[in-house]
Amino acid sequence: MAERPRFKAVLFDMGGTLLEYVPEASPAGLRNAREGCRRAYEWLREQGKALPDFETFLRRHWRALRWRRPWYYLRGKELRLQGLVLRTLSRMGVEVRPEEVYDLTECYYRPFGDTLHPLPGARETLAELAGLGLRLAVVSNTAWPGYLLEEDLTRFGLLEHLEFCLFSSYFGWRKPRKRIFEQALTMLKVSAGEAIFVGDSLEDDIRGAQRVGMRAAFLTSSPPGKHARCRITPDWTISTLTELVPIVAREFLDVKETTR
Repeated sequence: MAERPRFKAVLFDMGGTLLEYVPEASPAGLRNAREGCRRAYEWLREQGKALPDFETFLRRHWRALRWRRPWYYLRGKELRLQGLVLRTLSRMGVEVRPEEVYDLTECYYRPFGDTLHPLPGARETLAELAGLGLRLAVVSNTAWPGYLLEEDLTRFGLLEHLEFCLFSSYFGWRKPRKRIFEQALTMLKVSAGEAIFVGDSLEDDIRGAQRVGMRAAFLTSSPPGKHARCRITPDWTISTLTELVPIVAREFLDVKETTR
């Protein structure tokens, strides 16, 4: 019987897996988006930009997002919010200089970023897995610029354990497309059989990872039976991140013992 390849890496989803967040389509998420636009509007006024009234400003942003996002998502691609914002402002006659882009984007992002916080056990789990000699990385769907998310991961003490974060806003393709998983494996220089994926979405994370040959752990806090009709079957189901460590350690140690 052929030996399994040595287990080398664990890849994580970010939102809902390592970090709790407020979904943008929820009432609280919509309030955060409006607050981000309000902060950006006030910042632009402070820079002396000529702007329409706030409701018109907000409506133009909503319209641009509503028209463009479905077009991208149907093709498996990511809509980059920073670029969309700059194009929307340009159409309103608002010029943003390169040195202003970071501060402006931070205004839009911060109400969302302030809702982020680590899931219980996230920091400890990453530290323990890294201590086993495993390589760790994040593969996440997000329209936000990755540098803003990496700043928050640093603030929470998580980024130090990760080799890289592959965000769809950088790469252009979203999960569950195979391309983004394959790119992460290429960057880690491991095969699909040498890695597992951990995520909280059966469609984006579990199905996407399994399609390229990775095993996948489904993190869920849903009531038993909620996913009973789903045809996507994870290799493991866990309710907390701390449950991942003994699973990974057992797999890792078992593989090493068979190759002696």
